[in-house]
Amino acid sequence: MRKVVVELDEREMAHVEALARERQVQPAEVLKSAALKIAQSPPQPDTDEAKEQRRQARFAILMRSHGMLAGDQSRPKDGLVYQNELRAEWQ
Repeated sequence: MRKVVVELDEREMAHVEALARERQVQPAEVLKSAALKIAQSPPQPDTDEAKEQRRQARFAILMRSHGMLAGDQSRPKDGLVYQNELRAEWQ
């Protein structure tokens, strides 16, 4: 038998443990059944709607980091200047 290592944060692990308690099984069994269900499901067609949903998800993630240095007065406003300062530390 082969093993797979899965890393979960505390919130995710709490969710898995709650499901395991509900089903009265070990948390590993919850993860195993979920992985097998995904592996056995047929691949979904790559429709324009699915592509647009993935694009919107990526955009939402990008926008969460947009302007993350805006309130930091010690950082330059220009991203190129900031990169050059970081790279100067490497030399």
